[in-house]
Amino acid sequence: ISLFGLVIILLAFFSAGMTYRWIARPLEGLMATVRAYSQGEYQRYGRDLRFAEFFMVDKLIRKMAKTIQAQVSDLAAKNAELNAAYKEKEQANLQLIDFNDELERKVEEKTLALRCSLMREENRRSMLQSLLSFSHDLQVDKNIIEVVMTQVVALYPTAGWAMKAYTHNNEAWACENIDKNCLENNNIQPETHYSDYYCLPKSGEYLHCFKIKNSHNEVVGVIIMQYEKLQRDDFEVISLFIRQLSTELEGRLLNSELARIAVTDSLTGIANRKAFDHDLEQHIQLYNRYPERSFGLFMIDVNGLKRANDNYGHSMGDALLIQTSKLLVQACRATDKVYRLGGDEFAIILEVGDEDSCAILWQRLETVREHTNYASLPSGQCVEVHFAMGYASCEHYSIDELCLIADKSMYKDKRSFYKQRGIQR
Repeated sequence: ISLFGLVIILLAFFSAGMTYRWIARPLEGLMATVRAYSQGEYQRYGRDLRFAEFFMVDKLIRKMAKTIQAQVSDLAAKNAELNAAYKEKEQANLQLIDFNDELERKVEEKTLALRCSLMREENRRSMLQSLLSFSHDLQVDKNIIEVVMTQVVALYPTAGWAMKAYTHNNEAWACENIDKNCLENNNIQPETHYSDYYCLPKSGEYLHCFKIKNSHNEVVGVIIMQYEKLQRDDFEVISLFIRQLSTELEGRLLNSELARIAVTDSLTGIANRKAFDHDLEQHIQLYNRYPERSFGLFMIDVNGLKRANDNYGHSMGDALLIQTSKLLVQACRATDKVYRLGGDEFAIILEVGDEDSCAILWQRLETVREHTNYASLPSGQCVEVHFAMGYASCEHYSIDELCLIADKSMYKDKRSFYKQRGIQR
């Protein structure tokens, strides 16, 4: 190869390299722009391109970059909205979870409250049935203490109970499941408290005390409950029970008092003719069943009652009858019973009344007559107490003869008294 040819070859290589560089640099700029756009650098500014085709391509790429940039911005805004919506959804879900939890809690509370309410209603129904049963038991004339204790123990089997009723013959405590020692405390007595209900602490429990009052606000009894602290429903039930009991107890006390008045002589306070007829019939029936159990009968007549009334007035006659009844009662045994039959007539029934027992009582009454006894008025006026008496025992006489024999003996004694005194009747 000649030197000229070598020069030509070198020039050809140089021209090719310059041409490649002239053409390749715009392409490199386009590629750099594309790479920048692909990396999110949309603000890149390159040099002006030499060829229109490259310029158009660059313009197209820049337009596409702006479109993509707008779309990316729009996507970012949409994404932000979606994130906000997602957060709202999460918050709503949390609120829904809280709402569900609260709803479940309220449902459980309402269910429990309803269950408790149903249980209370069932207890009330049971207690009302018990109260109706209690009222029925009281109406059939059962022992009121036994009925009450049975009823309260059925209502509250785990509680301790004590009751005292202020009747004529019963002031002792009736107890069930209660420490009797606590009843010895004077502070437990109803007269030491003003309120109808009072509560005393007792070893982790309480002594709930309820007064039983009549319509005149008088205390006729007390009920004590050894139990934990009372709820309102318990207090209402027991209060209703107490009111029902007080009404029944007052009625029984009233009936008892009316029955007592019906068989009691209003002047002397001893048994009257009605009581005598009833008791005599009872003794006759008993004697018919058990003939070995003899009873005795004394007939007594006050001497001088008419003269006392005529001379000093009926007040003196009343005083004479009262004093006579006292002397007769003092002379008798606890098993003997004195009656005023009416006017100046008295009678005594001896439950154990064989002939010997009647003779002993006769002797005691004779001793009373031997001592001078007087009936007096506040004014100081007085008259001597004397009475005639006669007796008979079914040990020696039939039942039909008993009253007649006693009366004959009494009138014989009365005639003897007036004859000795020289008094004309």
